[in-house]
Amino acid sequence: MGHTAHQHPTATAGTAVAAMVERRFGSCPLSLVGNSFIKVCGRTCTSHDEFVMGSAGLSWEVVQRQQPVAVGRHPTRALQRPERMTSDACRYAVWPLSRTGFVVGSALRDNDRVNPARPPHPDTTASARLFARAQAVTPGGVNSPVRSFNSVGGTPRFIESARGAYLRDVDGNEYVDLVCSWGPMLLGHAHPEVLAAVSEAAARGTSYGTPTRPEVELAEEIVDRTPIDQVRLVSSGTEATMSAIRLARGFTGRELIVKFAGCYHGHVDSLLAEAGSGLATLRDAHSVPGTPGVPAASIAATLVLPYNDVDAVREVFAEHGDEIACLITEAAPGNMGVVPPQPGFNQFLSETCARHGALFISDEVMTGFRVTGSGQYARDGAREGWQPDLLTFGKVMGGGFPAAAFGGRRDVMALLSPAGPVYQAGTLSGNPVATTAGLTTLRLATDDVYAKIDKMSLVLQDAAASALEEAGVPHVISSNGNMFSVFFVEEGVMSVQNFEVASRQRTDRFKAFFHSMLDQGVYLPPSAFEAWFLSSAHDDGAMDRIVSALPAAARAAAETPAPADAPPDASTASTASPEGSST
Repeated sequence: MGHTAHQHPTATAGTAVAAMVERRFGSCPLSLVGNSFIKVCGRTCTSHDEFVMGSAGLSWEVVQRQQPVAVGRHPTRALQRPERMTSDACRYAVWPLSRTGFVVGSALRDNDRVNPARPPHPDTTASARLFARAQAVTPGGVNSPVRSFNSVGGTPRFIESARGAYLRDVDGNEYVDLVCSWGPMLLGHAHPEVLAAVSEAAARGTSYGTPTRPEVELAEEIVDRTPIDQVRLVSSGTEATMSAIRLARGFTGRELIVKFAGCYHGHVDSLLAEAGSGLATLRDAHSVPGTPGVPAASIAATLVLPYNDVDAVREVFAEHGDEIACLITEAAPGNMGVVPPQPGFNQFLSETCARHGALFISDEVMTGFRVTGSGQYARDGAREGWQPDLLTFGKVMGGGFPAAAFGGRRDVMALLSPAGPVYQAGTLSGNPVATTAGLTTLRLATDDVYAKIDKMSLVLQDAAASALEEAGVPHVISSNGNMFSVFFVEEGVMSVQNFEVASRQRTDRFKAFFHSMLDQGVYLPPSAFEAWFLSSAHDDGAMDRIVSALPAAARAAAETPAPADAPPDASTASTASPEGSST
């Protein structure tokens, strides 16, 4: 069973509700139990029936013949889907509804099957009102595009608070969180030790504009965990990748950049390019910028290749090797959905760059300290005996605060100001509160934490696959460590290895799947091209709610009719739009 945490009603409100329902359903009288629960008394069930009972309370208890059958009192054991409840005379299927009510449905004879009707949509009135206000003062009503629900439709949820594995929106609805702030919340929301450290740091002052102890300690922690010699702290992943590319150009004296279609490295002009053909092409000759507002000149020195394509890399370096300053790639892409590198691919990139005097930049904004304590590097470079020249970090290293970093070889980093001529600066870089949150998070991220998240990820991947298979929905579950995505592919597609294949998935099916999960209290990334994230705070109750929601969501995807004429919509697939690597 899943769970919804509730507050308790007042006695007056509960009595009023009981009276209202008793007037409507006299054959099944209700009465107040204490000041917290409403009880449903058993009756002889002769037919399938379904009805909604309004309630001022948020807790509930189902009893039959004065004996408890199921109690929604435990914080992780409230019903979120139709559930069979044994009795001699009758069964009830119960769903929490929202702050203002709950559903009792499918009163059945003993041993009958529960009616498969879906739970009601949660109330989103307060979120809708806030969204309308936001749209009046903020473009699109959000401060990062994917949050607007444009690709899935419906009302974006405005979150009031979060704790552990759960989000609570302004309407009082609670969700198991599979976004985790797009990766950073490795330990879950509002971890008590992180909060204590942050509170203590903030009490000393929020920003000084001077060097501080926490930034030194965080830099030391990052250097200890990774192959880099030195690191510079910044405030966002975009800033990190932008600075790393500038440094690479300054170090090599070259201009060309190589990137991969589907890899997102922040909204830097030169990195918002999309491939104009299947193989590498100079942007000024064959293609256009990936977004309006980016001059063609800004991306004229950017070459875009298909991901996981060794031949394309060989070809571009054969033609332009002495002009290429750097090749940048997500260490394991998560912004076209999770599309892991083929075995040996990153090693091949590192060695190719070295042969041609270019720098290899591994973007670990998403994977850094998320898939292991040392990021993706521990999964490939450390095992295969190669190192990136520069790495970028973000998300987990900030512990939920705006913080990022880039670092690398000592001789390369020596060119960075004030030690060298390549300029980079930031007013809030190394902020003492953000670095304290990041440092505390990394110190708490033990091997046991990663082992738990890895295990839960495998369980969830298996559960999603089982539900989709049973519903007959073609799919590919693609994973890298504890990060994974579900691709709603066409029949016959067995793997997703690049952006071209990822962009052909059935986003209409994902939309139906997403909303079914959301209605059942599970918050997925609102885009088919994102990773699902777990945290160490996801307990058995949270996992149970997710797993319990999957069958109905899979059926919703299966029931989505194929587009009549148009190909599957890939409008949400963009190397420029995800929350992804560098918000």
